[in-house]
Amino acid sequence: MNKNFVFVRLGSPGAKEAAPPPGAAQVEPKAPAADAPPAVWAEATALATDRTLALDWLKHVTGDELLADVVMRSRFAEVRLAAAKRISDKAVLRRLSESSKDKHVHRHCADRLKAGRQETERARRSVDLAAAVRTLLDAPPVAINHLLEIEKELVSLGKGGVE
Repeated sequence: MNKNFVFVRLGSPGAKEAAPPPGAAQVEPKAPAADAPPAVWAEATALATDRTLALDWLKHVTGDELLADVVMRSRFAEVRLAAAKRISDKAVLRRLSESSKDKHVHRHCADRLKAGRQETERARRSVDLAAAVRTLLDAPPVAINHLLEIEKELVSLGKGGVE
């Protein structure tokens, strides 16, 4: 007997006979033991059907690869973004930025990568400016206009967009 699940759920006659079709009713996975390894917590978090539980369980997940797994498999955008925010490995961030279909995760990862590139460039440029100041001070007389240009560029390096 093939019954329509929707009508059975709404209380049609014979509702007790029908079982939900596979995948229609999901059982919430149980919380792993407190001393369970992070991989077990990551699996439970990715499969969770309750957002609050998933966010709570996410606290037990460590390691960028496990967090990336949660980002790729969780059904909740809030959980995916929370996991992505905890990732620090640039290679994992790059992979998520390229492969995630979640626009918020993509934007977060791309912004983190961009901020890292900018910070690296600022550090490199500040070393160059320090060398330029040493060179300028070693060759008397000191040209004040060159020193002011270097100071202006050094001040502009401090105005980076890193949060």
